[in-house]
Amino acid sequence: TWMVCPWLIAMLSVPLLAGLLWALRAAAPPRPALAGAGAGFLSGAVATLVYCIHCPEMEAPFLAVWYVLGILVPAIVGAFLGSRLLRW
Repeated sequence: TWMVCPWLIAMLSVPLLAGLLWALRAAAPPRPALAGAGAGFLSGAVATLVYCIHCPEMEAPFLAVWYVLGILVPAIVGAFLGSRLLRW
C-alpha cells in the first residue's frame, strides 16, 4: 500500500481543499500562499483520518513516512493554488 497511500490521501483531500479555498477567498488573507498551505494541510489531515480507517498497515515508520507525505502533497498544492486564487 505504500505505492498508493499518499496519492489516495491526496485524492481524498481534493473536495475539502476546494471548499476551504473557496471559503478563504472571502477572507482575503494577507499571505495567500500560507493560507493555501494551511488549507491543504487541514484537508490532507482530514483525508488521512478517513484513509487510516481503511488502511491495514499501522506500523509507526509507515505512518511517519507515507501518511506525512500524503498530507504534504495537498499542502504543497494548496500553497500553489492559494498564491494564485486567493489574491485581493
